[in-house]
Parts: sequence; structure tokens; C-alpha cells
Amino acid sequence: MTTQQQVPIDRTKMRAAYRKGLWGAFWLAVLTLGEFLVFAVGDGTTWGSLALIPFIFLKAWIILDVFMHVKALWSPDH
Repeated sequence: MTTQQQVPIDRTKMRAAYRKGLWGAFWLAVLTLGEFLVFAVGDGTTWGSLALIPFIFLKAWIILDVFMHVKALWSPDH
């Protein structure tokens, strides 16, 4: 059986993390609305669907950065 030491919570970092998560969720919602509008206004062809690709990449980047913390893999303290 191992004992765990309690680590004090850094409230400043926690607030910053919450804020980053809320901004990430906000931008995902905005990009989803933009995707919908581009699709609704578009002509329904394959070329019209290519206009959605930037939205897909931006949303993927936000999810990977904000919610999956992929950049932390390359930080020196990881």
C-alpha cells in the first residue's frame, strides 16, 4: 500500500485552465455555426463541401490543444 501526498491547488492555474476550456468551447460552437451556414448556403456539390475543410482543421486543432493537451507532450516537464 502506498501513501499519496496531497498537493496544494494553484488557484491561478486552475482559473486559467477553466477560462481556456470555456473559450475553446465557445470557438467550437462558433465554428460549428459557421460550418452549418456554409453548408446551408452552399450548392451541395463536392466543390462546395471543400469550403468546410478549414472548419474541420480549426476544430480539430482546438480539440487537440485545449481538451487533449497535445502540446504538453513536447513540453520539457513532460
